[in-house]
Amino acid sequence: MRRLTMIFAILFLLVIGVAAQDMSGAHVRIAHFSPDAGSVDLYVDGALVAEEVNFGDVTEWESYGAGKHVVTIVPTGEEAANSVLDVDIALNDGDWVTVAVIGEAARDTLSAQLLLQDYSPINEGETRVTFFNAIPDAPPVDFYANDVALAVTVGYPGFLGPDSDGMASSDIVAGSYTLAAKGEDGSELAAIEGVTLGAGRYYLFAAVGLAANPQYVFVSTDLDEMMAPTEEPIDPATLGDGSAMVRVAHFAPGAGEVDIYLNGEATDLMGTDFATVSDWFELPAGIYTIQLVPAGGSVADAVLTQDVGIATDSWVTLAAIGYLEKDSLEIQPLIEDFSNAGVASSRISFFHAIPDLEPVNLYADDTALAMTVGYPGYVTPDSDGFITTEIVTDTYQFTITLASDPDTVLVDVGEITLGSDRNYFIALINTAAEPLFLVVPTDIP
Repeated sequence: MRRLTMIFAILFLLVIGVAAQDMSGAHVRIAHFSPDAGSVDLYVDGALVAEEVNFGDVTEWESYGAGKHVVTIVPTGEEAANSVLDVDIALNDGDWVTVAVIGEAARDTLSAQLLLQDYSPINEGETRVTFFNAIPDAPPVDFYANDVALAVTVGYPGFLGPDSDGMASSDIVAGSYTLAAKGEDGSELAAIEGVTLGAGRYYLFAAVGLAANPQYVFVSTDLDEMMAPTEEPIDPATLGDGSAMVRVAHFAPGAGEVDIYLNGEATDLMGTDFATVSDWFELPAGIYTIQLVPAGGSVADAVLTQDVGIATDSWVTLAAIGYLEKDSLEIQPLIEDFSNAGVASSRISFFHAIPDLEPVNLYADDTALAMTVGYPGYVTPDSDGFITTEIVTDTYQFTITLASDPDTVLVDVGEITLGSDRNYFIALINTAAEPLFLVVPTDIP
């Protein structure tokens, strides 16, 4: 069985981004899928758009007007006149075209395949995967999601006929999958395991390389994020001039023990380990730069630097989430409700912090307290993975199930006797393979 770790599992940004994506006209990106063409520079209509693009790289989407355009592929550092490939493309408004550079330079088969991708709306709760076979010397392959074949007998462009483009698409329910390209005999050629496919998102899974060393490239497109208006800088005046209560939660598996800095200064939260939630501390309202630094390191070693606005009279849990090895670390601010809950009520705050796990439900006995809670950004681009609700003070058995299979308990939190006018922060953390939980109570002042 031949398998490969990914070339790129996250879209590699090759083109300098603009503040806001222009969604008018047509959109083009360029994929370097030729295993021996070397590093190249990319021109569109004579203008340099990307430099030192290597095998497996996929550029960001760029918008162009409808009509004819020319993509020029040039060995890195050379002039456009020394191109190895010139591609004419005719664009219509609304087109999304991936220009895939394929073939082998050594065999003089270098060419470009235009992939007109279907970015029409997706049904709620589903995701769309486009599969592409870019292995020039291999027979057709089958593409799978888990054990289900979504596209069969997908040949290299032109292999199954002069008009065959080597591409197939499929809409599936959002969730965690192993995507694989398999040979005719069922052998696995290349696979990405346990990838979370978000609802409403579009993905490209390409089998690349050569038959002797099959590989894959996996990139995602979030149209909602691309169409979102430019984030305005935080205006300190909107945060007030009072103070707020803040705590920090380390929910980033694999990040190890970290030191936490605010505005470049060390805090009392040095040596904070995974699955730790700090005590509450008071801060003046304002904008803070938060940095996570491997324990004992310097600020220059920070693995995450992020600005967060803290508003007057708020209670904010700053949750560090994501995977260091996947470059997905971030701070998710959770605005907690510490208003009076009443003498016979308790407040439950539930947070989904497992990046590779599909949405879940939280139950107290047989009562659903939170339904279809996804990791931040999973359900919608703006979702924070955080739900707050109130429940009558009593003793309950708390469980967490998959939203897609409510009868199967994913995590048994156990029996909790709730106190009146208390907030119980329940966090689902770690990984999909080994989910863990934390329960942190706080008296409501």
